[in-house]
Formats: sequence, C-alpha cells, structure tokens
Amino acid sequence: MNNITIQDVAMAAGVSKTTVSRFLNGKYQYMSEETRNKIEQVIAELEYVPSKQARSLKSKQGYLIGLIVADIGNVYTMYLIKAVQDALSDTKYQLVVMSTDNSLEKETHALKELAGQDIAGLILQPVGRADSPYEILTTLQVPVVLIDRYLETVPLPSVVTDNFTVTRRLGQQIAAAGYDKLVHVTHPLCGQTVRQHRYDAMMLTAFEAKMELKLIESPIGRGITPEEIRQEINGRTMFFGANGNVLQELVTACKKGEIRYPEEIGLTGFDDWFWADLLTPTVTSIHQQPAEIGRQSLEYLLEAINGEAFAGRLEIAASIFQGKSI
Repeated sequence: MNNITIQDVAMAAGVSKTTVSRFLNGKYQYMSEETRNKIEQVIAELEYVPSKQARSLKSKQGYLIGLIVADIGNVYTMYLIKAVQDALSDTKYQLVVMSTDNSLEKETHALKELAGQDIAGLILQPVGRADSPYEILTTLQVPVVLIDRYLETVPLPSVVTDNFTVTRRLGQQIAAAGYDKLVHVTHPLCGQTVRQHRYDAMMLTAFEAKMELKLIESPIGRGITPEEIRQEINGRTMFFGANGNVLQELVTACKKGEIRYPEEIGLTGFDDWFWADLLTPTVTSIHQQPAEIGRQSLEYLLEAINGEAFAGRLEIAASIFQGKSI
C-alpha cells in the first residue's frame, strides 16, 4: 500500500506543502518551471496520489468553492472575500459567496443550499457560539475550513487573528499609560470566540493593573451615544472598541458630543480598514491581516481537497498602529 503523503513529496522536492498543493491544483502563476518539473518528477518517482477520500471527493464534486461569511457589508469581511478570490484566480475553481447577516437561521439555510450544490469545499465564517454543535458540517461530505472564528466542538481547521495575544499587548500599553478605568465596548459576546477572546484579554489586563473594567455590549447597528460615553468617565478612562465598526461608532460619538481624546478620554480599538491613522489625532489601533487570513484559509482548503487536511488552528499575528489617542 502506498502511504506517501503530500509532506513526503514536499520534503523530497525541497519545497513547502503549500507549494505542492498549489502544483496539484494547477496554481503555477508564482512557480518557476524548475520547481514544477522537480515536483512532477518526485510525484512520479514516489508514485504519489492523493488519498482515496480526496479522489472520491474529486470524482463526485465539481469546481465550486463555497464561502459563507457572517456579514458581507462589513469592510473587514470584504477584505477576506477578496483575498480568497485572488488566491483562486489562477486555479480551476470558482467562488460562490453567501452572507448570513449574523443570523444562525440564515447560516443553516446557506449551508443546506451549498450542500445541494456541486461544491468541492467550503470556507465558513461561523455565526454560532464557540460550543455550538454544528452537526450539519459533518454531513456536507466535503472539506471545510473555518475563517476568522473557530468552534470548540467541531475539529475543523481554522485560520484566525491572534485575538487574545494582540489585545493583551494593547491592554498592557493602556495599563502602562496609567489609566484608572477601561471601558470595553463590543457587540454582544454571546459566546462568540473572537469577541470573547478580546474581552478575556482586557479582563486579565484590568485585573493585573487594578483598573476598573466596564463591559458595554452594544447591539449591532445601534452604536453608542455621547451621553453613554460621558457617564462612564471616572478618572483617566480608556474606551476600547472591540471591532472596526464599534471603534468607528466611538469616534463618531466623540465627534458628535465634542468629547476630546486623549484630553478627556483615551480611545483605542480594532481598526479593520486602516482609517484610524488618518484621523486627527490619530487613534492607536489594532490592524489585522485579512488578506493573509483569507489566503491561508484557501490554501488549507485546497490541501484538504487533496487529502492533506490540517486539523489545528492557525493564528495570524496582528499589529498595533501607534497613534496619539492614549
């Protein structure tokens, strides 16, 4: 029995698994002819073929890749979609995008819709809680990769931001600046992994620094008012917007209420489309890497289609833009 894997091919050819996966999926755009010839030679010598499961999937499925996102109107999500589309541009696959508007009901409908189509694989930005069962994912019979979020109860590969780590780093900067209170403004936590990890990081920071911590869960689309900001000010107070939309709402409320930062309050958050460094004053903010998250998610999916699924969670490091709002 031939137990040769894609890793064996990569090692023998002196390239990465990703490069072999791109070769197997016809993605030659950034590959030299020498590399292509070497991989082809090694595959022939080792008599490598994708796993039986992958061959079975390929014989039954077409060349559609499904991508289900939580909110297509979110700019960060648009970056993810573009990254996946760009990564597919030199392959035989086509992308089908569906949005769930952060609704579990719509997400279930989208999964059922794609299950009835001739898809080769699925990338999913899940709406549900970290502990949601998601039994439907086990019935799709195609590889699935989770993007931006993960599920504790479903052993699927996922590609996410290092949410806890980068939020913790920013929290430590806030603590070092001597703030007395930290107001964490977020969309409802609801057990959602991304939001929870960011809040956990700030909780730990506030505990260690002996800062007062206030959690405000702002419904999606409602925003926060200048009055809500003012009533939370107690000593030196820092407001943290836990995603790009929330940070934008905080900035808007400050402008509307003539609340000055950093004079009256501190202001930080996630800036998902890189506008905070254009404000006056500039806003210290976390910059994610949606292009890399999207690209890597697609790479993992293509590997899975070829029978070499990655079962863990990859965290892509975000960076902190140093503005003047702390």
